[in-house]
Amino acid sequence: IQASKQDFIQYMRDDVAQMLACLDKLQTASWDATLLDHFMRLVLQIKARAGTFGFPLASEIARKLYVFCEDDYRARADHVVIVRKHVEG
Repeated sequence: IQASKQDFIQYMRDDVAQMLACLDKLQTASWDATLLDHFMRLVLQIKARAGTFGFPLASEIARKLYVFCEDDYRARADHVVIVRKHVEG
């Protein structure tokens, strides 16, 4: 696991870049459940990898972001801002 920590950091960067691209599209497009599903899969990947590689805070933030998207997310400008702040943080 320790040897794969560098890979985790690159995977995390790649996932965050994809998440930001999804948010850009969600912000400008009408509701797209497929795009939101893709975004949520990325969030779960980060949650799992962060927990595996010893980043509990990143895992917890990803968990909370997932719960928000699953329960409360709507394609509204203020929700996109909330989600974007989590991703950029």
